[in-house]
Amino acid sequence: MAPEETSQCIPVSAYGRTMEPDQLLTIPEAIEKLRISRTHFFRLKREGIITDIRLGHRTLIPSREITRLIDERYRPPTPGNAG
Repeated sequence: MAPEETSQCIPVSAYGRTMEPDQLLTIPEAIEKLRISRTHFFRLKREGIITDIRLGHRTLIPSREITRLIDERYRPPTPGNAG
């Protein structure tokens, strides 16, 4: 018998970063993944652009929120503007 092949879909954003599906990130981890300041992160959260999950006293950010945000806002450079 041949072993069964299973493929797991790992989200890859247009930015090229990979994250495990349904991974929950702490706020510092989410800030690091996005490479933005803490102030900017909380502004996005306050405006409802990033959605969080509250578990007891902890606030966690689903990795799919980070992937979604990058995919929605990433604009690849146009070929004519290459440096």
